[in-house]
Amino acid sequence: MKIWNVAVVGCGGISKIFFDNMIYKMDNLNVVACCSKHGESAKRKAAEYGIKAMKYEEILVDADIEVIVNLTPVIEHYAIIKSALEHGKHVYTEKVMTATYAEAKELIDLAKSKNLMLGSAPDTCLGAAIQTGKMAVETGMIGEVTGCVVSLNRNLGVMYDRIPFLVQPAAGIGFDFGIYGLTALFTLLGPVIEVSGKTKIRKPNRINENRESPYFGEQYEVKGENIMVGQMEFKNGAFGTVLFNGNSIYMEKPYISIQGTDGILFLPDPNQFGGKVILQRQVWGGTEEELEMINSYTDNSRGLGVSELMLSFDKGGATDESMMKAAHAIEVLEGFVESGKTQKFITINSTFKKDKVYTD
Repeated sequence: MKIWNVAVVGCGGISKIFFDNMIYKMDNLNVVACCSKHGESAKRKAAEYGIKAMKYEEILVDADIEVIVNLTPVIEHYAIIKSALEHGKHVYTEKVMTATYAEAKELIDLAKSKNLMLGSAPDTCLGAAIQTGKMAVETGMIGEVTGCVVSLNRNLGVMYDRIPFLVQPAAGIGFDFGIYGLTALFTLLGPVIEVSGKTKIRKPNRINENRESPYFGEQYEVKGENIMVGQMEFKNGAFGTVLFNGNSIYMEKPYISIQGTDGILFLPDPNQFGGKVILQRQVWGGTEEELEMINSYTDNSRGLGVSELMLSFDKGGATDESMMKAAHAIEVLEGFVESGKTQKFITINSTFKKDKVYTD
């Protein structure tokens, strides 16, 4: 098994779990360097994990670094990913891949032309819960799938004051949070061919009320949607609905169901790797069964996507379907937005092949 030298770009809050998992749990990854926008957080991570703190320009020209893990805000993804690919680096990026589908398609074409891997979070779809649901669907436990529902809630009003990038155009409720539910659906059911939807920015003009924030008392504008609703027609004939609501409360209580002719699957929070997968069978009075997990990734396994991406490359998967699915999700999200503006159904042109499943 080849061991890949990895550099992490972006050392914010999410980086700790990536560092911990890639360094201590992923046998095919060797984290050697990191960088951050202003350098200080990279120096702290470098000291903590015994790696190098570097500038991004230094990482790009370092021939020993083969894989870049991009943990920056989405508005920065396109430029960082493009420069990495142009310098011959494989890339795994936090969600969403880019701010627009057009940018994602361009980067995928670039990766293919250079025989490089390009992967994107969320890798929660590789976790025990969603893979167990995938197994249940593909082995016919619920019969023919006819419908699905995803409802996700959170209180973005609180989060805006603490995480400023969430007010940006490509970091709305659908792109930053709904992507977990969509990726789960696509993993289980495959691609979508048509969508409709509506989005809204509730209270676009706000004042920072977090007394611990350096921006306390300042006005700001929310530029990304904080509520999104959509309906989808899947290629397999199933229909689905989504409601991503950022004007709600904590704690978040996601709801995902996959309905079939012989039963219904209820899945846990798609932002997590584990949780209970419940199968309700078609029996008078209703019977419910908790399914046994199909793999061992039940805890926070962020970084698993990086490992699996490079294992796929080792096996000849240079056109890995994970990047096609990531781009498909962006096109679907954009379709919801466009449908709301035009009051029309939107054809989805991208597609992907369902990937392999289940095992550790």
